[in-house]
Amino acid sequence: KIIIKGDRNTGKTCLFERLQGKKFVQEYVPTEEIQVASIQWNYKTSEEVVKVEVWDVVDKAKKRPTIEGLKLTGELQPALDAEFLDVYKGTNGVILVMDVTKNWTFDYVQKEMERIPEQIPVVVVGNHCDMSHHRTVNQDTVTY
Repeated sequence: KIIIKGDRNTGKTCLFERLQGKKFVQEYVPTEEIQVASIQWNYKTSEEVVKVEVWDVVDKAKKRPTIEGLKLTGELQPALDAEFLDVYKGTNGVILVMDVTKNWTFDYVQKEMERIPEQIPVVVVGNHCDMSHHRTVNQDTVTY
């Protein structure tokens, strides 16, 4: 199980879709709740197939009205998000996504690193590098 996390509008869902072999979508549509896909990868050097469960994680989803039959009840239904579910349980790796044109997305990554259990490997992806002329997160800042 690999989870993809990051602040809003950093490209998590785009990465999630591309990992599934889907085409790049230019339009931004906020993800409403956690999405899960099962992806099979082949190694070029062997015949082995690796099955990976990838999660596109939403930290806090918008609650939706509960609908019973054809009538709204007025109650808010919890959505499947990181507040509702321990996304790190059973996780084998984390991809943290940040936007190099938005400083606060690197702040998110730093705070989230403290929440990730120590034994789980983490990769930090700097997204939107094609917008480097608007870059606000310096490469020296994020290099360990």
